[in-house]
Amino acid sequence: MLHSFLLHNMKITKGSSEKQGQFTRLNSQSKMSARILVLSGLCTALTAVGAFIKIPFYPVPFTLQTLFTALAALLLPPRWATLSQAAYLSLGLLGLPVFANGGGLGYVMQPTFGYLLLLPASACVISTLKSRTRDISLMKVVLILLLGMLMILCGGAVWLYFHIAIILRQEVSFWHVFYAGVAVFIPSMLVKAAVAALFWQELDKRRPHHTAKRPNIEIF
Repeated sequence: MLHSFLLHNMKITKGSSEKQGQFTRLNSQSKMSARILVLSGLCTALTAVGAFIKIPFYPVPFTLQTLFTALAALLLPPRWATLSQAAYLSLGLLGLPVFANGGGLGYVMQPTFGYLLLLPASACVISTLKSRTRDISLMKVVLILLLGMLMILCGGAVWLYFHIAIILRQEVSFWHVFYAGVAVFIPSMLVKAAVAALFWQELDKRRPHHTAKRPNIEIF
């Protein structure tokens, strides 16, 4: 009888421990989800701020939007990185003046809208490649960022070409558009990629996994 009593107590203790462990994991995931949500909102806001930090240039101004898109991609899981930039795009199309020259649905007729349209896709590609790359290093991060930023420039240049050639009905050389919409931005793209990668490296050094192994918690 004593043996049965002890076994019963052991089962109760084991059940309680398992429930406590599940509660701890759920609580940890909940806190992590909240942090990711806040960080996503911050990245959306910073991308909007980046639109107003600009150097006027024709036909495409220099801005810091792509820098904050890159940071969002490095700091967030793929879906959240994509959603942070999609949220920025949606806010602008809904009428909030978060784009470099205002906002609203009419902005799709702007020659530079193609660059904005590629922000979510770029964030998704950068974040996905970073998360799937083994033995991630500073140089690998820079190369991934350059690929994502080049997507924005090339996609934006294609939109710019069709806007001039079809909507404005003006004769224009694609190579001229490539120069004005891609080539002139390559130096600034290199600088942005280096700044974003160095910022990521500094944050990565401060994470707990450098001193202790963290639980693998997949978010969203």
